[in-house]
Amino acid sequence: MIYIRALFSLSFMLFCLYLSIDYFQLLHQKHDYIVVDSIINIWAVVSGTFVGGLFFVYYMMMVFSSKIPSVYLNRLGLILIFIASPLITLYINVKITSLYSSYTECNDLRELSSRYSSRTYAISPELCEPLKT
Repeated sequence: MIYIRALFSLSFMLFCLYLSIDYFQLLHQKHDYIVVDSIINIWAVVSGTFVGGLFFVYYMMMVFSSKIPSVYLNRLGLILIFIASPLITLYINVKITSLYSSYTECNDLRELSSRYSSRTYAISPELCEPLKT
């Protein structure tokens, strides 16, 4: 059963890492238009990557009967989730905002719901029209 939990944790971490790659691509490549998720969504993906990794390490410690107390792993988890994740999230959000500050917001394409929100930005307002369909 521990192997299944470890496999699930690893797959969860890799899935969150896959989702976070989109944010890092926005930091290094210019696009005609971008869809920027809310800061909460970015934080969830970054934290999910850390949580999945921590659980994978925890289950591997159980498999290999590690003598390291899990208290250290708990402290590391708290530091990663409540200090490192928000700092990485703020860095991503501020960097994306500054890189694309010259873009115009496509107000008709804004999404807002209880689970997901995003804003769409384009180089010019003319590019917003084809995106509506």
